Amino acid sequence: MRGSDGAGRIYGLPGNLWDLATAQAVPLREFRPALDAALAGLVERGETYDIEFTIKRPVDGALRHVHSTAEYDQARHVVFGVVRDITERKLAEDALTRQTAFVRAVFDADDAHMAVIDPDGTILEVNAAWRRFAQANGGGDRSACDVGANYFRQCIAGGDRTSAEDAYAGIRQVQRGDLPLFEIVYPCHSPDQERWFVLRAMPMEGRPGTVLVSHRNETDRVRAESALRASEERFEKAFRSSPVLMTLTELESGRLVEVNDWFCQVSGSSRQAAVGHTLDELGWVMDIDRRTIIDNLLAHGRITNLELRLSSRTGREIVCMFSCEVLDFNGQRCLLGVAADITEAKRTEEQRRLLESQVQHLHRMDSVGRLAGGVAHDMNNVLTAILGFAELEQEMAAEGTPLHAHMQTITKACLRGRTMLRGLLDFAREGLANEQLLDLNAVVRDEMALLERTTMQAVTLCAELDGNLPAVCGDAVALAHLLMNLCLNAIDAMPNGGELVVRTGRREGDLVLLEVVDNGCGMAPEVLDKALDPFFTTKAQGKGTGLGLAIAYRTVAAHRGSMRISSAPGAGTTVSILLPADTAGVGEAGPSEAAPGVAHRVLKVLVVDDDELVQQSTCDLVRALGHAAVGVSRGEGALAKLEAGERFDVVVLDINMPGLGGVATLPRLRALRPALPVLLSTGRLDQVATDLVETVPGVKLLPKPFRMADLKAHFAQVD
Repeated sequence: MRGSDGAGRIYGLPGNLWDLATAQAVPLREFRPALDAALAGLVERGETYDIEFTIKRPVDGALRHVHSTAEYDQARHVVFGVVRDITERKLAEDALTRQTAFVRAVFDADDAHMAVIDPDGTILEVNAAWRRFAQANGGGDRSACDVGANYFRQCIAGGDRTSAEDAYAGIRQVQRGDLPLFEIVYPCHSPDQERWFVLRAMPMEGRPGTVLVSHRNETDRVRAESALRASEERFEKAFRSSPVLMTLTELESGRLVEVNDWFCQVSGSSRQAAVGHTLDELGWVMDIDRRTIIDNLLAHGRITNLELRLSSRTGREIVCMFSCEVLDFNGQRCLLGVAADITEAKRTEEQRRLLESQVQHLHRMDSVGRLAGGVAHDMNNVLTAILGFAELEQEMAAEGTPLHAHMQTITKACLRGRTMLRGLLDFAREGLANEQLLDLNAVVRDEMALLERTTMQAVTLCAELDGNLPAVCGDAVALAHLLMNLCLNAIDAMPNGGELVVRTGRREGDLVLLEVVDNGCGMAPEVLDKALDPFFTTKAQGKGTGLGLAIAYRTVAAHRGSMRISSAPGAGTTVSILLPADTAGVGEAGPSEAAPGVAHRVLKVLVVDDDELVQQSTCDLVRALGHAAVGVSRGEGALAKLEAGERFDVVVLDINMPGLGGVATLPRLRALRPALPVLLSTGRLDQVATDLVETVPGVKLLPKPFRMADLKAHFAQVD
């Protein structure tokens, strides 16, 4: 027996010459009878030899699947055969067979009645559950709803007409590719039982127009849903009519799922507006973080009688005893909350806490005021030196040069810092700079007239003034500044327009009311709590310093009055100020100073300041103005020069110095030179400085940081 190299590789036999017994031993024993019969048929009867069998190769013991064909020569001496290795094909066929069997098993194992239908509605395949249902419900003719039958004529036409029409239309949409899935619940009652089925239709991938249709008995689910709806109706009636505030919220997100009538009454929100939103989105604020409540609830199963404070967007604030627990609602984990109002029982306690808070705030404001005054004084010294040298360099530099531009920028920065520090000093000042009898109505009219000319927003200004208002004793400038600050804050709170009302009136106990009311955006409780804190602001960066209300509070305190702010989100803000009416009178303010004259000679100026940088920059400014300057660092040094007979035309005297300070130096200086003009230089414009200017002739204030122009204006008044 001779074999080719390829046949040898397939059979695993060496060489090309094999004995017949060796070759016939390669196929597995179970294929031997079929092989012998095929060979006999070829040799003896001339039949076609075409057979598939499995071999075990001697060389490696591997099993291979082969396909063999053979022919007998015409002389009937030699058999010619061809052998092909078909192992890969056989393995693929076996895998496909197993997969097909698996899919069929899954198809038949599903309890839904399933069928595959083609574009015309012809049933191509059904599962075992389909056949069982057809046999139990279709009578003796099983073929009416089996393979080959038309699904639309036989299976749908016999059901409920409305459901059948809907089902037909839906399945056709899936066949056309208009729907990825169609589903409908329909009745399919038997003589002794109500039944509900769900029909689903989905496309078969790779087979256009062919769909898989399934019918599943969902009677238990439909009944359960019906019972659940009845239970929910009973719960809803009890829930809605409850005389306490009740809410149902999603456990994790906090979104409201349901609210009762009392909730709507308290919150001012309709049910439609509330459901789907969180309490925060509706303008409610709780004094306990919701996450904390949830954590405690999950840890203990329920919460009972937790004291909770709520503020609604209508401005109503309630204190309640809150209880809650977790329940399942429509498949969601929800929190059922019940809140009983105990506001009246807590009112007295809240008033006591408010008084304690006011006392604490007063102490805090006093401490911050003292600190602010000290910081402002020290920083004014620094700015005085920087501003002085910057102006000198700017004067000496040619206009248009980089140096001139840089010095100009430094000067602007110093002036901005000066404005900020003066705000700090206003906040720190406890007394009044110029106390006199005032017509508060006149102050209001002046400021309202200024606002009418300058306000750009669409805000209506309204003054409600008491014509019989008694006078108050106070500082007109400070009160005007206070009123303007409050009005500007109110206008800022109404960017889209609104109404600003300023009213005055009399109150019991010889008190005068000044009230500023707006209908703007209002303030949340947490903002209102900090409104009077220095440097607290909700305005954008660069739009405010956070000192306006703090300064207003200090100004009212300096006038021996009280200030109260009430506000709520969306309800506007009211600032009420009570000032004592004047019963004794302090007279009118002194006459204004004469207009400055024009300097007509070179002055010799004595600069007294312990800060070396301030002293040096001031002397340089004096010299830049064409005058002579002499600097000393102590009051003792200034007195020594005067006692030695040195003549000066003006003294620039710092108030706060070590040793003999400005306050102690001034009377001694006056004793030596009674007519010598003195410019009282200070970075802290307090009551001490104001009193010296008012009581000592020839003394004028020179607040730090000052500019060259300030010195020039004062020098121009010296004869």
